[in-house]
Amino acid sequence: MATYRVLSSGRIQAIIRKQGFPAQSKTFRLKREAQKWAAKIEHEIDTDSHSMDEDMSIWDAFTMYENEVAQYKKGYIKAGNIFLSALESFLACINSL
Repeated sequence: MATYRVLSSGRIQAIIRKQGFPAQSKTFRLKREAQKWAAKIEHEIDTDSHSMDEDMSIWDAFTMYENEVAQYKKGYIKAGNIFLSALESFLACINSL
């Protein structure tokens, strides 16, 4: 279910909580934008398009995280490049065993 709160800045924060899924929130300028986003996310959760496949590899999971979450985080370019370089090196070492 989505919950909406008005922040001191006047912006609207949409918060989605559903049992078995991590809580998600996002801030918007207009309430109708928040409602539209919340409806989209709730639909994705209900249709289970937010979950991983059982045979998804670790690399696929990291790639999915990068594409869907990490790129919107502050400091993504710097931290993401460092993290991915380290991960690629680690996976190369594992594959060489």
